[in-house]
Amino acid sequence: MNYKQPIILGLLPVLSLLGQANDSNAGRPTLDEIGVQGSQLGELDLSRATILGGGTVESNKVSTISDLSGLAPSLYINSNGIQSYGDVITLRGIGNTQLFGDPGVGLYIDGVAQGSTATYSSSLFELESIEVLKGYQGHRFGKNTPGGVINIKSRKAGDTHRSKFSASYASFNTQNYRVLADGPTGDRSSYYFGLNRAESDGFTDNLNPLGNDATSESWNGRLGFDFTTEDGLEIGFGGTWEEFNMGAQPLVPRTTSGNNKRVGFYDRNSSENETAQINSNSQFLKLSVPTSFGNITSVTSRFDWEIDPSLVDLTFGDAQLANADLAAFGFISSTSKIIEDQERIAEELIFSADEDADWRWQLGLYFANDEIEGSAERTFPQGPTSSHPFGWQENQLTSYTNELDSFATFGSLNRSITDKTSLELGIRYDAVDRKFTRNKVVTSNVGHNWANPSNGKYDEDFFSPSIAITHDIKENASIFATFSQSFKPGGFSPYVDTNTTSLMGISNQEFSK
Repeated sequence: MNYKQPIILGLLPVLSLLGQANDSNAGRPTLDEIGVQGSQLGELDLSRATILGGGTVESNKVSTISDLSGLAPSLYINSNGIQSYGDVITLRGIGNTQLFGDPGVGLYIDGVAQGSTATYSSSLFELESIEVLKGYQGHRFGKNTPGGVINIKSRKAGDTHRSKFSASYASFNTQNYRVLADGPTGDRSSYYFGLNRAESDGFTDNLNPLGNDATSESWNGRLGFDFTTEDGLEIGFGGTWEEFNMGAQPLVPRTTSGNNKRVGFYDRNSSENETAQINSNSQFLKLSVPTSFGNITSVTSRFDWEIDPSLVDLTFGDAQLANADLAAFGFISSTSKIIEDQERIAEELIFSADEDADWRWQLGLYFANDEIEGSAERTFPQGPTSSHPFGWQENQLTSYTNELDSFATFGSLNRSITDKTSLELGIRYDAVDRKFTRNKVVTSNVGHNWANPSNGKYDEDFFSPSIAITHDIKENASIFATFSQSFKPGGFSPYVDTNTTSLMGISNQEFSK
């Protein structure tokens, strides 16, 4: 089997500049940094979690979510190569469908719940730790997490200004440049900043000058500020920004036999301007205030994600389409174009007890509104038939909207029964309201025209209880028993035709929880 193996060169110039916040720091001795990793409720049950510290993250070159695949037991990420669009993330075998299904594994970055798997942040910056919490976590987090949670914590700003620049170069002219900076802006405030630039020529080439190669380039950035008042109120706000531009998607066939568009396994012959362009931005506001009973935390977030367009030449996955491109009446294109916009607004409010309390408890409320609007257009040849011996060209345009309101209330109670035995009880209530509209219009150059509209509404609520008992046998060994019942809500897929026997009518694309 012949294949191209990328070669990474060790070109990693790194500049670390440690400056003083003011003149009073000049003569002050400093100690090495100590990373302290906390958990959602104080004590983290390591029997059902994996912690990746900053050293592990750096040594494994973790810079994207897909880099985490296999670094924790039972965590697998199937990356589609288009940022996170179409990725599948599974933990303990629970995951998501590629498109339109709710994620089975939740993602939190610095306490902010991310959106769907397709819109997960594709670039990670300086990290302190990554917690992979296995199994149902809905009693601890606002977002529904039937399979588990990837809880990512970025490095906190220190007492001095720090900055870093790194660059790397690999085969296929793959380049990456990164600038990081953080530090104090006052006695009770700090900032952090990150900017990443990546580009590559890709490993597949298009020999047709009218089409695009499998190139890619992206910009990723983040900026944030943290403040603490004299009364102990912690305020954090910031945002992220991503821009991703790709030429032809890096698709390779299972076989080149019979496909006249394939010159070789890594070479193609396409006149289509294949591309994938993704833009996203996010903003968040975090408030945390101490109280007489513990702490109140509020996280408000907004995400806006857009792919416009994703254009693919269909002939590389289907030899019949490739060979039918030339017909008696001229050139026929076989393409797929997707345009989609997703906007998400979420609020998470958590009341929690002191970590040193005998009864450690947590109560929370969560609300999120997701609005998805998009279209999918396919053009390809059909036939031939007895009435149309040369076949015809067909165009299928599917437009859709999908709106989701999610509400949840959740809580947990943790108590040490004995010095070596602890009990945790959890419960969660979810209410889901989803509205769906879809219209498919088919046109052709021989008059085969029809439309297939549909709409749907999905309302459901469900309870998710959990209980866990842990007993420490000795310092480094424990046994535990846990039970939980969790749900992932159903929904709709606009890419499915269930009414295939009629050219006109109402079709139902609903899938169950």
